[in-house]
Amino acid sequence: MKNFRSLVIVALALFLAPVAHSAVACVATGPVKTAQWIYAIEQGFASQNEAEDLAVRKRFLSPRLYGLLAANWKCENEEQGMCALSSDPWINAQDGEVLAPITFNLQVETAATATVRMRYRFGSTPSEPAQTQLKLIKNAKSGCWLLDDLVGRANESLSEQLQVQ
Repeated sequence: MKNFRSLVIVALALFLAPVAHSAVACVATGPVKTAQWIYAIEQGFASQNEAEDLAVRKRFLSPRLYGLLAANWKCENEEQGMCALSSDPWINAQDGEVLAPITFNLQVETAATATVRMRYRFGSTPSEPAQTQLKLIKNAKSGCWLLDDLVGRANESLSEQLQVQ
């Protein structure tokens, strides 16, 4: 009986280990791959969200930026759109789009921070070169890179826009 109980405990530990590990897993390795992942998978992160998106967003947003966005999401629910964000934070515009080629380059990296520049062509004038900067911080506990600010095409900081509320 004792061996069976030990076997069950080991089996449960092995079964639950990937779940526990995936809950704290980084979305990507390194600041450039993290920036690419955010743009490819979660580029709409600043817009109002569904409850199931919250856990995912906490995996790649710094606590500071998440808190600012959460206040804006609350405002959007209460004020019906009369809140801090009125444009796409990637391009600082309501119209236009990011067009290929899109490149990501590391500008600066320290042990705790990194800035990744995303270059692209801007869609309302397809030949116009543009860039967005992703400012990342490294979570000391997990080692994951987290988005702390996004500075769009018009050099407008997402976190500064959100602090205006």
